[in-house]
Amino acid sequence: MAADIISEKMAEQVSLIVNGARERFTDRLEEYLKGKKIKIQDDDKRTIEKMFSEYVQTYILAELAAVMSFAIYSSSGNEEVLKKTVPALLDEIESKWGQTPESLVKETGSLPACAKKALEKKEEKSELVVSLLNDINDMPKTKHLKATFEAMLLAFMME
Repeated sequence: MAADIISEKMAEQVSLIVNGARERFTDRLEEYLKGKKIKIQDDDKRTIEKMFSEYVQTYILAELAAVMSFAIYSSSGNEEVLKKTVPALLDEIESKWGQTPESLVKETGSLPACAKKALEKKEEKSELVVSLLNDINDMPKTKHLKATFEAMLLAFMME
């Protein structure tokens, strides 16, 4: 229960960080364009904000989470970070989106087939690797951010 509350609060914090970064980026871009004597319209600004948010959601969040959590796992050996803590946070973040960006859906579409092939190989795999591959293979139950995160972890483990 406490872990759920923490994930929810951290997801809210991530949202605040992304929103703040989006606003700062858009304001700086607007200032830059004004300096170049290029007028930016309100609908252009909204489009830029949407593009920024989608890029952060579809690329930066899962990959940065994978880098940071893999570093923590490597130094601590605590698999809970990779199997439960960070995936729960990513699931909470994605649940707040309303609709998953189409680009993320396309990007993760081939992951289950790749995971299935890897699981079918007769090579020795650690319990953690098998767990990550099974999660990806179980998409669409697995959310897209989580699948991206797990795919990055497997890449770090050279699987």
